[in-house]
Amino acid sequence: MNLFMSEYIAHRIFKKNGLIKKYLNHSEVKLLITEERNFLHFQSEHPWRYSFASIIKNPHPDFYEMKDLFTDEQYLLYSPGMTDTLKDMNPITWFNLINFNGDCWQTFGNIVPLLSFDSDDIFFFATEVNPGIENDEMLSEEVEKNPWPFFMLLAYCTMPVMLIENYQNKFFQSNDTLVTTPNVSFEKYFAVTSRENVTELILTNKKMIAHAPVAYLDNTNNNLIRTAFTWKGFSELSNVLIKLGFKIEPTADIAVSPGMHHATQEILDTNIFLNPYSYLFEGYEDISPEENESINKFMDLILPHINANTSPNLKLIAKQTGMELDTVISLWEMMKSKTDNLR
Repeated sequence: MNLFMSEYIAHRIFKKNGLIKKYLNHSEVKLLITEERNFLHFQSEHPWRYSFASIIKNPHPDFYEMKDLFTDEQYLLYSPGMTDTLKDMNPITWFNLINFNGDCWQTFGNIVPLLSFDSDDIFFFATEVNPGIENDEMLSEEVEKNPWPFFMLLAYCTMPVMLIENYQNKFFQSNDTLVTTPNVSFEKYFAVTSRENVTELILTNKKMIAHAPVAYLDNTNNNLIRTAFTWKGFSELSNVLIKLGFKIEPTADIAVSPGMHHATQEILDTNIFLNPYSYLFEGYEDISPEENESINKFMDLILPHINANTSPNLKLIAKQTGMELDTVISLWEMMKSKTDNLR
């Protein structure tokens, strides 16, 4: 975190309503030469800020046309540091402290390139940092107020994009409280199971199996949760439910990648359970709770190696998870082959 200390201090001074306002009234500032005083006044009039942004164009070496993910502002950015980073990786998102030099914006301090984390991932992370965040404006305010958790995403900057049948692997979920529930038969489209007044609806379309579209209907309060591992699966699930008469929007409340879910849990030192109903049905699946716990442990141990592109001690992981070594080797080789194709 020492890497970010000078950046944090500079931001505290030059951000909107920062300490520079007080410093300009200090007697020592009046002793500075005119050029130095003018520089400080200029910085006060053009606040520094943090920006999560993507590259639109590269019009000239070291210059980038950027678009802020949460304000939609487009700006010209000068950053030799980004140019150096692009020699080794092609991030979809950049997290930078930027300041205006009179002609364009420029980066200051550390460059945080994020290979696979997009705006949905960042929004998910921010709402876990501060559950009170409800929109993009509040997210931007949180970053300006408390950038430290976002600095820590640097440790996960090389998390690769994971694909399921050429669709990005993300956990999509939407939660709706229905005014009325259609009186329909689900068996034509779903495998139906009920536990404790909750009905699990697993879409039976064979083309959707890998995308894992599942809905949960709480019959006590008409709460409907839709989940899937890809947008294709979520969209198909939503369309079928709408066809059956459910008054819902085909949009997701949450869209988070496995990498960001893992990073958020580690950074905030917490367990994040997104689906409040899935546990009701876990004991009735082919995979036992113990096996499910072993798989989760395996993923926690293996993801840092995927992130760092290093080789794990598979014998140790087998011992730590209680899984057979052959199973661990098979899972690792499958995951490595998929991620190697994405690097």
